[in-house]
Order: sequence, then structure tokens, then C-alpha cells
Amino acid sequence: IPQLGDQLDLGLVRTLGRQSVSLFLDGEVDRVEFVYTRFITTARRTLEVSPLVPVVPVEGAQTEASYIFEPDPEAIFDALLPQYVTTRVLSILADSLASEFSARMIAMSNATKNADEMISSLTLTANKLRQAAITTELGEIVGGAAALE
Repeated sequence: IPQLGDQLDLGLVRTLGRQSVSLFLDGEVDRVEFVYTRFITTARRTLEVSPLVPVVPVEGAQTEASYIFEPDPEAIFDALLPQYVTTRVLSILADSLASEFSARMIAMSNATKNADEMISSLTLTANKLRQAAITTELGEIVGGAAALE
């Protein structure tokens, strides 16, 4: 599987979708699930397991209806399944990328904050050492001058 990188590639999305459905329809796998990081907020992400195929009806949804389909339900399903799979894979990858970007943003923010604190601390330490060296030199000069008198 190619690497996702830092941008969504619709070609990759379609390839993953086709491969997933193909594996399922060929009987090589019983189901296809994506494990991904779901983006909630910049500071919050969760690990999710999302089934892709088989398509499971939503709980509480009416499963039987007295509709007349034109064309037949199988043709409609065959036409809609690739679009559904592409949309689900795109959504999953978008969530994963958003989660990764937010994690990177937080990590860089924390690194910048820690670097600023370290610079302040090291600057203070350097100033104290410089001041101590100056005080020592002045003490030696005054001590030398007093010894000459």
C-alpha cells in the first residue's frame, strides 16, 4: 500500500476502496474494517474501528419497505456501492490526516514553548556566570590596588 503522505490523493482513495471491495466480493476476506484515528478537536482524537464492507444497516432503521425500485435494487446497489466506499475511505483518511496534523501542531507548539523556556533559563545562567566573573575580576583589581597602597 502506498504511503498517504501529507495530502489526500483521490486516486489512492479509489484504489483502496476498489481493493477492499474486491477482496470482500472475491471471498478472500469476510469483512473489511479500517482502524484509524478519528479527529474530534485539535487536542482530542480517538482510535476508531470502522467497518467498510459488508454494509450494515443503521440500528433502528426500517429494513423492509414497500417501494418499487427502477432499476432493480441490485443495479442501484451496484451503482451506489463504489461511491459509498470512496466516500467512506475519503472520510477515514481525512480524519486520520487531520488527527496527525493536530498532533504535529501540538507537538511543535510544546517544543517551541520548551525551547523558549530553555533559552530563558540558559540566558539567565549565562548572565549570572558573567556577572560572577566580573565581580571576581573587580574583587581582584580592588584587592591588588589595596595591596599596592
